[in-house]
Amino acid sequence: MRIIHRIGAVLVAGLLPVIGVEAYNSFELHQARRQEVQQGALRQASLASSELERIVEGVRGVMTAVSQAPSVQSMNTEACGQFIKGVIGHLEYLAMLRVVDNEGKVRCASSPAELGLDIGDRPYYKNSLTHDGLVVGEYLVGRLSHQATLPFALPIIASDGTRKGTVVSSLSLEWLSKQLLLRGLPQGGSITVADRTGTILARQPLPEKFVGTRIPAAFTRQMNEKEPGVIEVTSQDGTQRVLGYIPIPRSAEGFYVSAGLSTEQSFKSVTSASYRQAWITAIAVLGSVIGTLGLASLFIFKPLRQLSQTVRKWQEGDMTARTGLTERHGETGELGQEFDRTMDQLAKRDETINALIRELGHRAKNQLALVMAFMTQLAKNRESVADYKAAVMDRLMALADSQDLLVKSGGEVVDLEDLIHTQLRVFDLGKTDRIQIDGPKQSLLPDTARSLGMALHELATNATKYGALSNRDGRVKISWTAPTKASNSWEFMWEETGGPAVKEPVVSGFGRTLVERIVPAQMNGSATVSYQAKGLRWVLNCSADVAEAEDTMG
Repeated sequence: MRIIHRIGAVLVAGLLPVIGVEAYNSFELHQARRQEVQQGALRQASLASSELERIVEGVRGVMTAVSQAPSVQSMNTEACGQFIKGVIGHLEYLAMLRVVDNEGKVRCASSPAELGLDIGDRPYYKNSLTHDGLVVGEYLVGRLSHQATLPFALPIIASDGTRKGTVVSSLSLEWLSKQLLLRGLPQGGSITVADRTGTILARQPLPEKFVGTRIPAAFTRQMNEKEPGVIEVTSQDGTQRVLGYIPIPRSAEGFYVSAGLSTEQSFKSVTSASYRQAWITAIAVLGSVIGTLGLASLFIFKPLRQLSQTVRKWQEGDMTARTGLTERHGETGELGQEFDRTMDQLAKRDETINALIRELGHRAKNQLALVMAFMTQLAKNRESVADYKAAVMDRLMALADSQDLLVKSGGEVVDLEDLIHTQLRVFDLGKTDRIQIDGPKQSLLPDTARSLGMALHELATNATKYGALSNRDGRVKISWTAPTKASNSWEFMWEETGGPAVKEPVVSGFGRTLVERIVPAQMNGSATVSYQAKGLRWVLNCSADVAEAEDTMG
């Protein structure tokens, strides 16, 4: 049977698996969308929680400023009242602002009707008597305003440290619900904020229905979880939602925040896409049957010939030959691309091996030069042969330790500071005060340690021969930053000062190539070498793998 006939038979036999694959893809699409919606709900809850913390910080700032005002410190009822009235007039989010004495009586407020009011029985006020900072209360309806609010209390501390009274304010929950709406609410979505008792402080939509009510018992478990999470529920308003929540233990002020995304609205586009994909698949299968049988010779035989020709060229020694096949050639094209990628990887591996061989020779020369230099220098001012022998042996052992650190790391991590000290100890710089090391505790995986060690060795060699460490006044600062959680990127810097005048070399040697190109490439980053007037400066930005640190150092 000819191959074209076989292709036709395989294509027909493969129709059912194709349909199965499309069904699986549709399922995966729904699962991916579900995960995306869950992440979106949790992100909305986190943003709302951050916004709430920002509002509380704003209230804290206003109350702190009020507590320090002279008229408040002196408890001058008239002056204090005018001051309070002027402050609250510019703050629409505050429903009330008062100054209360140590007996719980209102001494000054924006409204004269509030003077003399006794709030000593309010739980948040009682709680503030035993706290030095801001106290966040719970859902409260004002006795005079009859407004739903969230109260706050902050002690008034005199210059001599005594407590003179308390600044009391309350956040308008009507304003808070409007703020949630201003953030933008997806169709069918919801935002809920509750206090530590489970009483709803703000809610969108339908704030008038839910503010002041308790979170249903079915949701109280989520309020006290240790970590944020996502659940699928039917909300109190009857809407099915994916609900992301921030539990009370994760809120600095004791708030529970949840954000819901409508299941119907969130999956509407995916459902439509599934139906559309089903039609597209049907048309594509029919077109494949016709097109494959007619174009098999073009898209199968020709690529196969290209593969064969390329393999023969490799056998003849032409390692630059590539198939040149692309995805438009189908599976054969993919095979050709894999061939090409394999040859590219082999070429890069050869380049790396050659670079390492050059580095080995370069380092060996540097180490021999270093040994000759310190043997010559150590011969000066030595009182005896034994003294000279001991000094030489110390330097040789330090040189051996530098190699051992990288060899012994094996599958274990290498401490970055240990790596630095080991490399510098080779140059008799391990404990000198001319070297400043500053950075967080950080452990490197072996490959990263080897690459950075190569650069440190080169920089130290250069500094000792020509740079800041070649005289008595030069200094070197070595610093680095902790990797970011988002991208695992971090920065390492070598900065020299006080050495001889620095000039950028006319010809770039292997050392410069190593620190500017080879090492950054091995550490998935980039590096810059600056020949500044005060000294050489090398900055490496990379995303090489590091192990998680347990603590930091200053």
